[in-house]
Amino acid sequence: MCKKLLVFSLAFCLGLLSLQLFKLNNETSPQKTIADSTISDNSQSVQINQQSPIADFFHNFQRAVAKDDRKAVVSLINFPIEVQLFDKKHQPYYKIIKNENEFLLNYDKIFDESFRIFIARRKTSQLLFSTSGEIFIMRSEIRIKPFYTNDNGNFEVKIISLKYPSYQ
Repeated sequence: MCKKLLVFSLAFCLGLLSLQLFKLNNETSPQKTIADSTISDNSQSVQINQQSPIADFFHNFQRAVAKDDRKAVVSLINFPIEVQLFDKKHQPYYKIIKNENEFLLNYDKIFDESFRIFIARRKTSQLLFSTSGEIFIMRSEIRIKPFYTNDNGNFEVKIISLKYPSYQ
C-alpha cells in the first residue's frame, strides 16, 4: 500500500511538473501556444484556447463540412486516414483511406447527415488536447494533430481520424 501511494504521489508530482513546463514553454514561445492551461477533471487533457490556431482550424473544418465543400475538407486531412464506415447491415468497420481520390469516393459514407449535424454542434470548448499531442473531441470521433514544419515552432494542423459518434 505504501509503495502504491509513493508511486501515485511521484506520478502526480511529475504530472504537475510537466504542466508547469508546458505553461512556461507556452509563455516564452507564443507561436506554440495551442492550448490554455485548464485541466479537465475527468481526463489528463488540456482544453483548447478559444483563440488558438486549433480553434480556427476546427471552425474551418465545421464550415467546410456544413457547406459540403469537399475540396476544403480534403485539404484538412492527413493521409492516410482511418475512418469508420458502415456495411449494408449497418455494422461499423474501419478503413484506411490512402489518398484524396479515395476519400472523395467515400465522402458521402463518411459524412452522412447525422455526422454532419454532430460536427456542426461541437464547440471548441469540447476539444481536448491530449498528453500525446493530439487534439480530440469527446470519444475521439475527430482526432486532430499539429505537424511541426520546422524548429521555429511553426506547424500545420490536420485531421488524422474520423469515427462515427457513439451515442450511449
